[in-house]
Amino acid sequence: MAGSRTENAAKNLKVAVICKLGLFGMAFVARTVFIRILGAEYTGVSSLYSNLLNLLNLAEFGFGSVLTYELYKPLKEDDEETITALVALFKRVYLIVIAVVLGFGLLLIPFLGVIVKSDLNSGDLLIYYLLYLLNSVIGYFVAYRTVVIEADQKRYIENLIDIGSKFVMYLCQTVYIVFTKDFLGYLILQTIFTVLRNVTMYGVSLKMYPYLRKLPRKQSISEDSRKRIYSNSRSMFITKLSNVVLNQTDSIIISILFGTVMVGYYSNYFMLVTYILSIYAIVFSSIEASVGNLNVDADSEKSFRIYKRLDYMLFCTNLICTVVFLCVVQDFIGIWIGEKYRQSFLLVISLLFTFYLQCAMNITSTFRQTMGLFVVTKRVYPAMAALNVVLSVIFGRQIGIAGVALATGVSRLLTSFWYEGKYVYLKMGHRLGEYIRRQAGFFLVLFITGMISYYICSRLSMTGISAVLIKGLVSLFIAIAALAVTGFRTEEWEWMVQRIRSVLERRG
Repeated sequence: MAGSRTENAAKNLKVAVICKLGLFGMAFVARTVFIRILGAEYTGVSSLYSNLLNLLNLAEFGFGSVLTYELYKPLKEDDEETITALVALFKRVYLIVIAVVLGFGLLLIPFLGVIVKSDLNSGDLLIYYLLYLLNSVIGYFVAYRTVVIEADQKRYIENLIDIGSKFVMYLCQTVYIVFTKDFLGYLILQTIFTVLRNVTMYGVSLKMYPYLRKLPRKQSISEDSRKRIYSNSRSMFITKLSNVVLNQTDSIIISILFGTVMVGYYSNYFMLVTYILSIYAIVFSSIEASVGNLNVDADSEKSFRIYKRLDYMLFCTNLICTVVFLCVVQDFIGIWIGEKYRQSFLLVISLLFTFYLQCAMNITSTFRQTMGLFVVTKRVYPAMAALNVVLSVIFGRQIGIAGVALATGVSRLLTSFWYEGKYVYLKMGHRLGEYIRRQAGFFLVLFITGMISYYICSRLSMTGISAVLIKGLVSLFIAIAALAVTGFRTEEWEWMVQRIRSVLERRG
């Protein structure tokens, strides 16, 4: 396809980050208005239903990642026959996915009374849930076409449409909430814009790939290929399901243990973390196809060299985000929505521990998927998910909602964090011990930098916006200084500095 891996990845990343930052601004305004007008009760219901439906969605059953991997080669070779055959297969699978998600969603209705502990009218709560379910199912109707755009390194087009539609949606929802204070209409607007987004994506995909207008009705994929796809999909399904259980059950457990209103308090902190994670998701989805092509073309040593560079750049970003968030979040919550919404500092620590581990695995997981290593995680991920549920209940009863958040990080650390690293390193001709030493060194730098930054910032006697700005700048300076001291003269540091310098030079 047109353009080099680097050019396509850069374009995907540039468009996605710029648009996403604009979207975050609008989403933040919408969230602020929502909390201030409707309060913690509705915030808790909204967050709970979102997580509940994400759990039902099972992250596309893992089939999307497998098909993306299968499409790399035929797209590179312009093999339209294979592409249409794969898309046709994907379409048939997604019709089953839609039926399964809708069916399980409806079967969950009798259990809502156990999960949702709210003073809101039960009839209204049911209607809200059905609208969330409908919005979730609608999103699957064009997924089998958008995956071609992603595999072809054109994800920036999908991001533009997705972000543009959401920006207008947030604007309309904000205006609607201000004038009506009506949660039902807010959800109806969400569903309408999801439909509009899907119709737009459908039209764009047909314009970009006109040969997808006519998909074969009969099975035209070889038996071996079909078996491989279904085998990888089953393995990826287990991985994705376990990840969803790991990341989406916290709100459900908090609602059952402490009440749905506490989900509202927790979700304000979690939302800020999620915004950062969304930027990470854009970055890694933008480079995934390029990494996939790299792993098809290059030898293992070159892949390992690129892996270390990207992993180090990721660590630098993680350290800065974690340290700054640690030092400013409590002041920011107080300014943003009021002192009554502040939670314990232990919750901040727990969320950041979980956040760091999840982000630290981004490069490893990207390489694992693009290497086709779908089967290796099918045992460890269910163990991780089960451990998370058990620890969430135990820790939650012992130390409150902070314990539920902490359990997610502990479960990941004890299972997938080292297990995925082991197989990715082995695939590139290296050992698990090397991976562990590298990650332990990164975490030690983070821990020391975080302690120093928080100690200094806690000694600054100021409040309000000035506290957020000054503490943010101080912690940012300390984080950058720590990276410069620990990374100076390493190959990864010099590569990253050179990349930054070349970008600045191109900007004049």
